[in-house]
Amino acid sequence: MTYIYRFAEKRLRDMLSEKEIVAVTGPRQAGKTTLVAHVLSDMENTASYTFDKQSLVKEFKTDPDAFYDRYMKGKAIVFFDEIQYVKKSGTILKYLYDTYPGVKIVVSGSSAPDIAIQSLKYLVGRVLILEVTPFSLQEFVSYKKPDLYKLMEDNKDTKIYEKELQQVTSEYMAYGGYPKVVIESDYTKKELILENIYNTLFLREVRDIAGLVESDKFSSLLKSLAIIQGSQVDYKKLSEVTGYTFLSLKKYIKILEDIYVCIKVAPYFKNKLKEISKAPKIYFLDTGIRNYILNDFRTFIDPTRLDVGPVLEQVTLRCLGAPIKNVYYWRDKKQNEIDFVLEGVGLVPNLYECKWAYETVKTEAVESFKTIHGKIGDIKIVSFNPKIEGVAVWNVK
Repeated sequence: MTYIYRFAEKRLRDMLSEKEIVAVTGPRQAGKTTLVAHVLSDMENTASYTFDKQSLVKEFKTDPDAFYDRYMKGKAIVFFDEIQYVKKSGTILKYLYDTYPGVKIVVSGSSAPDIAIQSLKYLVGRVLILEVTPFSLQEFVSYKKPDLYKLMEDNKDTKIYEKELQQVTSEYMAYGGYPKVVIESDYTKKELILENIYNTLFLREVRDIAGLVESDKFSSLLKSLAIIQGSQVDYKKLSEVTGYTFLSLKKYIKILEDIYVCIKVAPYFKNKLKEISKAPKIYFLDTGIRNYILNDFRTFIDPTRLDVGPVLEQVTLRCLGAPIKNVYYWRDKKQNEIDFVLEGVGLVPNLYECKWAYETVKTEAVESFKTIHGKIGDIKIVSFNPKIEGVAVWNVK
């Protein structure tokens, strides 16, 4: 597969200089294996193995010392892909790490449960985690328009290129950031790739993890979450639409988080009497997958598209670092709301309000937030059509 520079590459190279095991997590087809293979390709004395071969899994589990002698001895770095196929792999990795410290170990799996549950709990203090997700908007711009991205990185004025940046951002909002989708130039083929990702990543993976049988009900849940993106989750209404019980809804939404389909944004609160403290919001990690679920690939410059606000929030959320960083939303009992709250230095909250066409933040919301929480940091208005006072979504960091 064609390699596109990923921002995670530098972090991976830095991690390889440390002694700990490196665990590369993220959804299927996000580019984890391609990234690791690219980095290792210009390094000496490395080896890569994939555990989709049952014979290799059996050797690894049966006799780790013999496995080391045959596959790892004398190597500087060894990469184990598809680690999820090895049950309780963490105990073996711990043994190899402690017994043979001369070999750097890198592992990768298809999603969070594959590594976090089966491996990482045994590797406390012995592992560094690198999360590789579909392209962020800034990664997308750096690939599509490298000259414009360089200007953005140098903090140069890009106002005269605003229409061009809006077109690039609109494409990203429509088709998302999965690498195969990004590389493909034919829009019909992009949709076919997204269909394949949906079928293999979501339906099959959730079925494997949760023993899912009623795929129609699950598809209904996904569509419902896509429609209400950016709104507070009403479990009662979701239950009526999907037929799932409250506990089943909680279970499947948690699985969707674990396999990097959705991001759950919790409320930011101190005073339960004055602020919303329980109901989360749900966003999809990738805009293309959400649009595939809704069967709607209209451009986001199209004035007939009515979901521009929630999608702007979705892209902003990714730019702020989710799902890695703790990003919250805020709402009080009087319905004053701030789209995102991100704690900065000294846990001082920075506020982000998303407005498709630039508007000022409602004074009532900010004042209510200040009354309850005291000191605040930056207040930024993120927009697709920014004014001087606002921040263009492609400039959010």
